[in-house]
Amino acid sequence: MAPTVHGDYLTWPSNGGISLVTVADVLAGSTVTPTQVLAPAGSGMLLDYDVVGQQVVMMTRVSSGALVLNSVPIAGGPATQLDATVTEPAPSARVPGYLPQGPGGALVVGGTSTSQAVQRLTAATDGSVNVTVVRQLPPPAETTATLSMAHGQVRQVLTVPQLNAATRFAMATTPLTGSGSTIGKTTTGYLSDGGQPLQAGPCAVDAFCVRETDGNYYGPVYTTTTATSARVFISGLAPENFSSPDTRVVDADSEFVLIDSAGSQYLWEPGQSAMIPLGSANGASLWMGTLWRATAPGQIQASTPHTGLGSAPTLQRTISTGASCTPSEVQVAQHWLYWSCGSSGPAGVYDLATNVKFSVDAGPVLLGDGYLVRHDAASGELRLTDVHADSVGATSVLATLSQTAGASDDRGIDWTVDRTSGDVAYTGSDNIVHVLTTGVPASPSRPTRGPGTTPSRPARRGTSASRPAVRWRTGSW
Repeated sequence: MAPTVHGDYLTWPSNGGISLVTVADVLAGSTVTPTQVLAPAGSGMLLDYDVVGQQVVMMTRVSSGALVLNSVPIAGGPATQLDATVTEPAPSARVPGYLPQGPGGALVVGGTSTSQAVQRLTAATDGSVNVTVVRQLPPPAETTATLSMAHGQVRQVLTVPQLNAATRFAMATTPLTGSGSTIGKTTTGYLSDGGQPLQAGPCAVDAFCVRETDGNYYGPVYTTTTATSARVFISGLAPENFSSPDTRVVDADSEFVLIDSAGSQYLWEPGQSAMIPLGSANGASLWMGTLWRATAPGQIQASTPHTGLGSAPTLQRTISTGASCTPSEVQVAQHWLYWSCGSSGPAGVYDLATNVKFSVDAGPVLLGDGYLVRHDAASGELRLTDVHADSVGATSVLATLSQTAGASDDRGIDWTVDRTSGDVAYTGSDNIVHVLTTGVPASPSRPTRGPGTTPSRPARRGTSASRPAVRWRTGSW
């Protein structure tokens, strides 16, 4: 980068910071050794800088991806952090440009995630840097991009519009009351993919959301795509890459993840970094260590995957739906199995404990413990149909909420079902999460298979359960 004039100094980036000489020395033709001002240790990559009085103000990107503003005395001395939360400039901006010059000094937008302002940087009489608020900015309005619930814990992915940058996404979690964790919503910070901001993608025919699937021991499973590829990952573990953007996570349990990509189906074991192909992308589901998969017209088979996926899953059971089509969707919760052959059906429920099967209406539904939930777009009603008596029982209205704009299927966007706890969660236009109990008799808890041993995780096989041990205090937050 060519030298530039900042205040009384001619400056240029150098290894680990900024080098500078006075403009007066340059004009006088003096031979001087440039002064080097180093960026603070651990402050990350230098993006832009300015000279304010006798201080060099440096904007850097730290390892978390956040932008941080520090001032460092030219004469030497400790750095001062001016702002730990600087707003990302627009993606089209080119460096330098993170610290634009305004009347009376450099300008920066910063503050906190809920309170931001345009701030002017000027030299103070004591040699430090004054940070003066020029204009307070309204907080960006958050909305729900994804909603999931497993083992009693709600995960809400929030869109967080940036004041002068692309929208980012943050995860808010609320644990089950009595779990021993701090009760109340906790925002875990911006979501990222390999250090870059996580982006939304298609999660239904006509909707975009952050594609997140809950239920795995190692954490939420995310899918991101480009024009030619896809990536499925869990933070902290090695990702799986696919050569087609037509890739989605179908289901996950504590040990395995089920993935469809370009018409084929795969079983992934994140803890062992193992994956095997299963065949065509038919309806399938994972429930507590068992893979349920449509394999032929009217046929669904249950098999047990092996730890490490060194061989094909072992067949355990075959059930008949009684229909002549191959199910394109399968869901399993406790001892219930839901299947459907497309949006127009047919569709049905199979009680795996009693071997009773019966037909239900087709359409986007989520299976819970002895019930089905669907969102009626015309009325806005979130409706629960009781099937726990091995037949289609009464239908009740849980809540009324508007359909997500542009989404004909908003499952997992603004409402969801916890197939382990039996609860239902939804968000309204107020962006508040509501958790409801259904009143449907619950299946008894039973021990289930958990993930195996990995170098970073202890063995947990047999320590999980099909239902949480405690219940929600239902309500809203």
